[in-house]
Amino acid sequence: MNTKKNKKTWAVVQYDNRPLHNIMKVLQHDNKEYCNLHGYSYFFSSKKYDLPPYWIKVKVVQELLKTNKYKGVLWLDMDAVVHDKNIKIDDLLKRDKSFYYSPDRPKWNTSFNAGVWFVLNNKIGNTIIDMWMNTYNPAYWKLINNKWVTKGPWAGYTYEQGAFIYFIKPKISQYIHEFPWTFLQSHIPDTSSFILHFAANYKNHIPNYITTNMNFYDE
Repeated sequence: MNTKKNKKTWAVVQYDNRPLHNIMKVLQHDNKEYCNLHGYSYFFSSKKYDLPPYWIKVKVVQELLKTNKYKGVLWLDMDAVVHDKNIKIDDLLKRDKSFYYSPDRPKWNTSFNAGVWFVLNNKIGNTIIDMWMNTYNPAYWKLINNKWVTKGPWAGYTYEQGAFIYFIKPKISQYIHEFPWTFLQSHIPDTSSFILHFAANYKNHIPNYITTNMNFYDE
């Protein structure tokens, strides 16, 4: 029996229901290459959900975990890319930790960024994602002119990022591992970066990254 063939692997997933800009397609291609290198399963979803786009990522990961086909799931926003393709996710795992993330860059002063994170497909990992998804309250959101709006503050408790910070993170501190922000959230590639996240205005740096992979300077 070939046990290697039956061994569960990691799923790497991205989502967008809008037409992808060419530069995002390049980042997506790089993420696929990373998966091919290590035998991970890559998923891109554009499925429609009756949810604000911020919450779809939690739902998509929850659905993948429920299939029980994968060892865990790495979530990447479309403006995120695996920079150091030599790093294997399994080599990053810590004993008794099921959820892995980085805080925002210091200038944003937020203890969790929902653009890049990964979770093990075990009992605790599933519980964390289920708890997180259960904090979504449809009463806080309305679909107006085909756009989801909320009265809650940006990235606050009505958003997936704020909900994790306020409602989930304090309850599961013993099961989560925090990497330095430069490991998963920087837009500047260096020796400490596994994944780059070109969030907000840092998307302007993507063309330079694509053409040079170097010569980045912070603002």
